[in-house]
Amino acid sequence: MSFGRSRRSWRVSDYLVDAFVHQMEYEIPKPPVNFGLRAEVAEAGVCDGSAARALFFETMEEIIVPKLEEAGLEARRAWEQALTHWQATQELAH
Repeated sequence: MSFGRSRRSWRVSDYLVDAFVHQMEYEIPKPPVNFGLRAEVAEAGVCDGSAARALFFETMEEIIVPKLEEAGLEARRAWEQALTHWQATQELAH
């Protein structure tokens, strides 16, 4: 393999696109949006959907992707491809 990357890291990097798309499809629809988060709702532990989505994307972009890059995987490329795919599916759904 060129550039010192193993065959396994190439395969895992390619798999990351599907893994990231799955995470977005699984996690993003979960928290409901527009609860208004009245005090009693927040006290019951229900999170604001918009805040949860922002936290998901921040975690992926600031922690998960950089750590996978440090491990030698092409996580940034995979994340960008996954985002493009997910955004396209969202546009088709609306």
